[in-house]
Amino acid sequence: MFNKKFGYGVNYWASENATRMWRDFNAEAIEKDFIALKNVGVKWIRLFPTWDDFQPIRELTTWGGTHVEVVYNDETPLDDSPEGVAGVSKVMFERLDIVMNLCKKYGFRVDLAIFTGFMSSMNYIPRLFENKNVFTDPVALMWEQKFIKYMVTRYKDHSALGGWDLGNECSVMRNIYGDVATQYFWTCMVANAIRAIDKEHPVISGQAGLGTDSINPEKCEGWQVMPHAECVDILTTHPYPIFREPNDRINTMRPIMHTSAECNMFEDLSGKMCFVEETGSIGYQTCSLESEADFIRGDLLNSYLHGCHGYFWWCAFDQGKIDFAPYDWNNIGSDYGLLGGNREEKPSSKEGKRLMTILSQIDLPKYERQAVCVIPLNLSTSTTLAANVACLAAQNDVGIKYCGAKGELPDSKLYIVPRIEGNGALRRSTVEKLKEKARKGATVYISMGGGFLRMFPELSGIEIVSREVPAKALTVNIDGVDLPASPNYVYHTNGIDGKVLASFSDGTPAIVSHPYGNGRIIISLFSVEAQTTWLKGAFNRADAPAYHLVYSLILKNAGVKPDFYTDNIYVCAKEHKIDNKRSIISLMNYNDCTEEYTVSSSLGYHVRKTYYGKLDGKLSKNDAVIFEIEKY
Repeated sequence: MFNKKFGYGVNYWASENATRMWRDFNAEAIEKDFIALKNVGVKWIRLFPTWDDFQPIRELTTWGGTHVEVVYNDETPLDDSPEGVAGVSKVMFERLDIVMNLCKKYGFRVDLAIFTGFMSSMNYIPRLFENKNVFTDPVALMWEQKFIKYMVTRYKDHSALGGWDLGNECSVMRNIYGDVATQYFWTCMVANAIRAIDKEHPVISGQAGLGTDSINPEKCEGWQVMPHAECVDILTTHPYPIFREPNDRINTMRPIMHTSAECNMFEDLSGKMCFVEETGSIGYQTCSLESEADFIRGDLLNSYLHGCHGYFWWCAFDQGKIDFAPYDWNNIGSDYGLLGGNREEKPSSKEGKRLMTILSQIDLPKYERQAVCVIPLNLSTSTTLAANVACLAAQNDVGIKYCGAKGELPDSKLYIVPRIEGNGALRRSTVEKLKEKARKGATVYISMGGGFLRMFPELSGIEIVSREVPAKALTVNIDGVDLPASPNYVYHTNGIDGKVLASFSDGTPAIVSHPYGNGRIIISLFSVEAQTTWLKGAFNRADAPAYHLVYSLILKNAGVKPDFYTDNIYVCAKEHKIDNKRSIISLMNYNDCTEEYTVSSSLGYHVRKTYYGKLDGKLSKNDAVIFEIEKY
C-alpha cells in the first residue's frame, strides 16, 4: 500500500480472546490465526497493543491525595530499566515481539496502533490517566511521550513494520471535538515524537472520520481534516455503511460510493494519501453471508477503482462467542469477521481473496475526473454530501475531484458548489475565485439549500421581487420528467438575464443559466444533493425519482461529456489513462441485481486486453469489467 500497491488487510484481534489477547496470551493460537488469514490473501495486519496492558501504571498518594509515586498496577515500583523509565510491561512487549515476528514469518506488513485506548465502545486507558484528559493533562502527556519513545525505539527496525498508527480512533478517548488547537497539538506531539526516532515509516492517522473546514468546529463530524492532515503522513477513514448510509441496502450504490467519496475527499483536500482502514458489514442484522460477499466485492472493487490505496476489513474473526466486556454489552461487537470465530472461511473472505489475486496484477492509473466539487463551509455532513455528489456524477459517468471552500480551485470546465446552507457557506474570496473561473470559460453550478449567497443577483442574473416558502409540494420538470423538489424558497422575479433551464410546477424558476464572461453560472434554487440525502434508496430503488437528470442537464450545458459512458445509470464508466493512446476502462455495476448495458465512446478504439470480468453487455450485481483499449 505504501509502495503504491493497493493494500488488502484486516484489523486483528485473536480469534479466541479478542481484546484480552495480550493478558491471556496464546502464541500457538495466534499463529493458527495468521495461517488462516494468509490462506485468504490478507497482506496487512492492523495490530492493537491495548494501552492499559502495555503501560500498566497507577499513582500512589498519601494524606489529602498528595502524590507519592507512580508504580505498576500491582504496586511494584518502577526501576531505572528502559521499561521502568517508560512505565511499560516487559512481559507485554515480549509478547508483542512474538506477534511481530509471526507477522514477519507469514509475510504480513503491520500497521501498529500506538495508543489503543479505545476499542469496540470501551476505553482501555491506563489507571494513572483514568480521570485525566489524555490530550491536555501534563502528567498524561509526559507518560505518553515515554510510551512512544520506548515502542518506536523497539520496533523501528523490525522488517514487518509498515507504519505507525496514532491509535484506534483516538479522538473518542476524550471529547475535544470543538477544540481544534488541542487536536492539532496532540497529533503533532505524537507524530513528531515518532519521527524524532523513526523517519522511515509513515505516521498514520487511525481516525474514524474527519470534519471539513467549518466556522463552527464543534459541529464537525470529527476532528478537522486540514489541521490533522498537517501532522500525519497518511489519513484514514472508517466508512461503515451502518453508520454512514444506514437508509440504503448495504450492497447498493450510495453505501459503496460513500467509501471512495470520503477517502477521495480527504485526500484531495489535504494532499495526503488516504486509505480505507476499517469497514465491514457489522454482522448479520444488515445482510446475509451471501450479500456480505456481494458487498465486499462491490466495496473493494469500488475502492480500488477510485484509487483508495488500501482496504482493511473489520475485523479478522467473528467475536459473537465472547462474553466479557465490551462484547457482553456492545451488541455491535459480534459476528463481523472476515473469518468465523473458529477460523472458518466465509463467502466474503473467499471473494476478497479472489479479487485481490486478480487486482494485484493490474497497474491501474488514476481515474479521470471531469468536474470539481467545492465543499462549502459549515456543513455537519460533508461526507454524505460528497457521496451524493459522487453518485449523481457517476450516474452520468463523470468523476469528481474535491476541494475546500477556502483553498485554491483546481482547473476544470465545471465547478459544482452543492447545498449552500446558513450564513457562512462561501467566503467572499471564494466567490471571487469562482467568478474568475467563469469569466475564463468555466461553468459554475451552485445549488441553494436555504442559505445566503453574497452577490446573488450578479451571480444568478435574477432580478428578485420577493421570495417565499412554497405553499405546497412542488415538482421540477427536466427532459419531460417531473421530479419532486423541496426548495427552501421560491423566487418571484422581474426578469432573468439568461435562460431558465427548468421551472417548478408553480411556474417559478428552478434552474437558471446566466452568462458570465466567457462561461456561465448555473444556479439551482433547490439542492438535489440535499434532496437525495433525505430520500431513502435514492440511488437504488426502481421507483426513486430520476435525480441524475439534474446533473445530466448541468453537464450538457457545461459542455462536459466523458469520452466513455454507458446507457445504464447503475453501470458507471471510468477512464484510467495510461498515455495519449492507451487507457484502462472500468465499468462497474453499483446495483444489487444484474444489469445490462451498452458502452459508448466519442473516440474510435479497439480493445487490447481484458483484465477482469467479461465485456459482454451484462454485469452481475456489485461487479465490474476492467479492460485496456487503444485509441485510433
